[in-house]
Amino acid sequence: MSEGFSHIPVYSDHSPNFIGVWSFENHKFCDDIIEFFEHNPTMHSDVGFVDYKDEKRKVKYEKKFVDAKQTIIRRENLEEESFSPILEYLNNNLKKCYQDYISRWTTLARQDIGLSSDMAIVRFKKSQKEYNEYSYRRKSGENLIDTLNFRTFLNTPIDGGEINFYYYGLSFKPVKGLTLIYPTDWTHANISENLPDKKQDSYMITGSLGFCNVKEHKTGMTFEEIENLDKKK
Repeated sequence: MSEGFSHIPVYSDHSPNFIGVWSFENHKFCDDIIEFFEHNPTMHSDVGFVDYKDEKRKVKYEKKFVDAKQTIIRRENLEEESFSPILEYLNNNLKKCYQDYISRWTTLARQDIGLSSDMAIVRFKKSQKEYNEYSYRRKSGENLIDTLNFRTFLNTPIDGGEINFYYYGLSFKPVKGLTLIYPTDWTHANISENLPDKKQDSYMITGSLGFCNVKEHKTGMTFEEIENLDKKK
């Protein structure tokens, strides 16, 4: 493994668990992303989740908001100079994790897998307590493009913030720079437990990896394309 970058083996009763975990010695990229987030409050939006209800056999839902803010990063944003901390993270950090992941699961080694959808930088406030149900990300329909989720913790909260994988009995505490990659489907339903309370905010960057070309339609951006963006600057 390259200097300053290491894979952390994950063991569970259910093997294999397809959860990849890595750490980085140099955490400057975390500070840069947090600084980018805090210096651009006009880009912040509320974080919500959909609560489904069955009333008289009619499925309804309402969107509930939690005490958190997010900045959505779209692929076209990566061409802008001000988004350079995100581009550097993708090229210098996430790409290394992904390459190591597919070296272990070689059936994923396809050239058209990359950033398949928007990313988000998320800040959970100190008093956050609402995320209390297991969830997973899986798109349906013709364009099933998301294959993997990724999450990088950008700081180390004093207490709380663990991500727990229901079916594997695995829990990971948020540590600055710790990066996870795992499948999007229900098999990896997870919950963020004991979110930071009264002590400090918690930051992470998260998104999906998957197929970037579906039925001749451009749906994402490969790591090669992301690297070429950096070379153009």
